[in-house]
Amino acid sequence: MAIDKGSIQAECYLGLQMVRGEGVEQDVERGLELIQDVIDRLQLEEAMHIMAGIYAEGQFVSKDIMKAKELYSMAIDSGFAESCFGLGNLFLEEGSPESDARAFETFLKGARMKDLDCMAEVIRMFREGLGTEQSETDALIWEDRYREQDSRIHPYEW
Repeated sequence: MAIDKGSIQAECYLGLQMVRGEGVEQDVERGLELIQDVIDRLQLEEAMHIMAGIYAEGQFVSKDIMKAKELYSMAIDSGFAESCFGLGNLFLEEGSPESDARAFETFLKGARMKDLDCMAEVIRMFREGLGTEQSETDALIWEDRYREQDSRIHPYEW
């Protein structure tokens, strides 16, 4: 039996809406159960990404950065580029040279997967020498790649 990915995504987003109380009666517990169920049954990377954000923010559950990192990493391993941005920011929040380097590598991975938010961070980090060697040349290379991704985007004032 084929699984309809659209209906699974809908189940995941219904869970998120229930957690937030958007368009449906708020039921945090049931919403989290729906999202977790999608992760447990199908390893849907979008569900992992959503749940990672919930743990990272600690808005509806106790904040758990380790769990957030684990879920972001699982989503990244499944090819979900947006999770690189979330994970990279968690590393940046740690504020050490080692964590900055991990953040850079994570953003670079997302940038190579064509995530625009990650590309912007790679550009900034190359310019500032944060987590990597400062390099205006590399920043300009990534700026060009950023613009190539979506010609409708107005050039960012770097």
